[in-house]
Amino acid sequence: MKKAIRLITLCSFFIVFCLFSSVYAQNVWTEASSNQDVFFGTQNKVTSDLHASKTYKLDVAALKKQLEKAPERGLSLKSSVVVAFPNSHGKMQTFTVYEAPVLSKKLSIKYPNIKTYVGFSNDGKGARARFSITPLGLNAMITSLEEPMVMIRPESKRSVNYLVYDRNAHRNKKEDDFICSTEEKLKANANKSNTLKAADDQTLRTFRVAISSPFLLF
Repeated sequence: MKKAIRLITLCSFFIVFCLFSSVYAQNVWTEASSNQDVFFGTQNKVTSDLHASKTYKLDVAALKKQLEKAPERGLSLKSSVVVAFPNSHGKMQTFTVYEAPVLSKKLSIKYPNIKTYVGFSNDGKGARARFSITPLGLNAMITSLEEPMVMIRPESKRSVNYLVYDRNAHRNKKEDDFICSTEEKLKANANKSNTLKAADDQTLRTFRVAISSPFLLF
């Protein structure tokens, strides 16, 4: 009888442990250093003019493991996958995560290492995380009604260190000014009569488009 009670007790503890693990996020972040002054200028060059950022080491493999069971958004399935992200204040914030594919089914099969997700904060403040994981690592953007946008990106290509910073931090405007490199002759051609005009035959057309942009526009 005692053995049966012990067995039931152990099974109960095991079930509770599994439920606990599914609800609370495993910490995959380790703070590498603090208060780094960095700036992302042209060509992703890092200079010392973006303040209040922090550097973390990320275990990408462990994060991918956490995300394996994330259901696809829109399938009426409640997610039990919880992932933590650091904010620019050095605090961890947890999100319930769903996979949010941006590739077609065909491309998703062709490129299985490109995954995109959306996360909803568990603190009731309405924060939302959108992030992607590719062979180049993690890129994330966290938006909130109460806090400035937080960006998370690799310190350098394929780096295990990630920079977490406030998007509204002071930027060096002189070095980050937009430079239009369009040649003057192309500008002149835009005003010529033989320039292609937009279709106005009221025919609906379907186009397949691939768009590439810097992460800061993600």
